[in-house]
Amino acid sequence: MSISTTGNGGERPAPPYPKIALEQGEQGSVTLSITVDDAGNISQIELKESSGSTLLDRTALDYVKRHWIIPPTNGARLYESTITFQLRK
Repeated sequence: MSISTTGNGGERPAPPYPKIALEQGEQGSVTLSITVDDAGNISQIELKESSGSTLLDRTALDYVKRHWIIPPTNGARLYESTITFQLRK
């Protein structure tokens, strides 16, 4: 199943753009594999596809693990989420 951010707020806010990555012009998309227990807690999170930037990858992993809330379901679920860090012009 695919799950996405809820933008700037909500239950699954988009991770902040790391300041160093902004300064260095790094951008890319990170795809995460997220295992959620039946209570809605993230029990495991893994990098499925790298953005090519260790900093962006780590930011996405750490932020999602600490800040996302997934609605409870009957039984554990496996989700995939892609987070894009894109510089605005």
